[in-house]
Amino acid sequence: MEPSTPQQPGSDQPSGWLATGNNILSRVEDTLNDLAGWLILGAMILGVLEVISRSLFNRPIPGQISIIELSLVAIAFLGLSHCQRNNGHIRMTLLTERLKGRTRHIISIVMLFVGLATLSLLAWSTFTSSFLPAWTIGDVTTGGVRFPVWPTKLLVPAILVLVCLRILVTLIQKIRMDQDVSWSDAE
Repeated sequence: MEPSTPQQPGSDQPSGWLATGNNILSRVEDTLNDLAGWLILGAMILGVLEVISRSLFNRPIPGQISIIELSLVAIAFLGLSHCQRNNGHIRMTLLTERLKGRTRHIISIVMLFVGLATLSLLAWSTFTSSFLPAWTIGDVTTGGVRFPVWPTKLLVPAILVLVCLRILVTLIQKIRMDQDVSWSDAE
């Protein structure tokens, strides 16, 4: 399945404040997605260095496991909004691919509202029940080298808020083009 571009042919191009917000959001998403790629490369290099250090010198790299564990959260979440922008998520389209025109468009808008509500609740929940306790007690990793856990736990709700912003931009674009979609249009 080939991901579609954020602006589908025939859709209204955003203008004014929406275009500015979309451009800024796109630059942030691209940067975070690139950062996730660099983190993957760094984790692989650290893993290789760990194997070499352990095999040749019988000396493991202190804190290597904690660094990998903490970076996995960033790797998993940093590209989330970029993926949303490019419609890269796995979807179940058994029903929606059979719908046409306005019906399909309205279902799409409703699903964006459901996603926005769900991710907003998740962002709030992860901030209050995960980040705040870790920040308050000064949570650190176990092992010889201790790293603070709170930055990783703050990253999750921050990225979820970013995805909510992306969904909100997409929702506004779809609602704006709602008047151009008729009941008989075949998408």
